[in-house]
Amino acid sequence: MPRARPCSAKSSTSCRSAASPRSDAGMTWERLTALCTELSLPLMVKGILRPDDAERAIATGAAGVIVSNHGGRNLDSLPATADALLRVARRVGGRVPVHVDGGIRSGGDVLKALALGADAVLIGRPYLWGLSVAGRRAYGRWSPGSGWSWRWPWP
Repeated sequence: MPRARPCSAKSSTSCRSAASPRSDAGMTWERLTALCTELSLPLMVKGILRPDDAERAIATGAAGVIVSNHGGRNLDSLPATADALLRVARRVGGRVPVHVDGGIRSGGDVLKALALGADAVLIGRPYLWGLSVAGRRAYGRWSPGSGWSWRWPWP
């Protein structure tokens, strides 16, 4: 998301991001500021790996940040989200929500992410694993009168 900075020893993450074919060079902090100003919805910025980028996202008007390496298995030179989460959460200091996405494979990973400062943990694969094993039965149901009800999906 953030525009890559010039390569230097202090910004190796940005250098690697600049070389990525999946980087969106068209997204700039100025565009993000305009989006935050024009939209009436809260906007969270995904792809934050550095505390200074979290600070900049907040300054642009973002309602929160999502610590994410956009699938580090594809961009294998990026740091793990767990390595970035603690530093980002400390810098944010509760001013906006900090969510984390990537590398979450179990309930233990969720607890670790929360302990490192995440306000919420986004999951993808575990949800899909449950869906592939038990289909719709793997998840709860909403009913207007009683709210959510959860069932164990296996007999």
